[in-house]
Amino acid sequence: MKLTKKQKKQIAAIIIAVLTVIFYKPDILSTNGIYLSDADSFKLDGKKYRLFGVDAFELKQTCDDLSGIPYPCGEMAKEAMKVIIGTGENLECHEQDIDRYQRSVVTCFVNGKDIAEELVLRGWALDYARYSKGKYRLAEREAERNNTGAWVGTFTEPWDYRKTKKSGH
Repeated sequence: MKLTKKQKKQIAAIIIAVLTVIFYKPDILSTNGIYLSDADSFKLDGKKYRLFGVDAFELKQTCDDLSGIPYPCGEMAKEAMKVIIGTGENLECHEQDIDRYQRSVVTCFVNGKDIAEELVLRGWALDYARYSKGKYRLAEREAERNNTGAWVGTFTEPWDYRKTKKSGH
């Protein structure tokens, strides 16, 4: 059965609405005090952290679905991160570096799963090869192949989005 453009737009709108409802959770996770700034950075006990090796869509960033309709992929990435971390009860992080903003760059796990890899597999972050040396490239390819998350449509890579915002375009 071939769908019309109008039907595709309607289906995309329904999917986005459902995902927003499914992923909505408050910014503070459990009583552990983890505050998500966006999908790849958070605060815990007053200290700032940044996930190693991935670049998630910026909080205010939009992507386009299959029909070219923009949706808040940055917000959806943050919501996906809330789901991945859950209560934050079993969060374990290992510092890799300190970045230029004095954030601790970390690899984190919840119940043994690398949360950065999960975010990439779900299509809400990309392998940041400049830093990761391709650590998450296979996960990114899998998300792209499966049309997962933002891969269902088109998007600007987060690093290019930031450049555009800085230049005022």
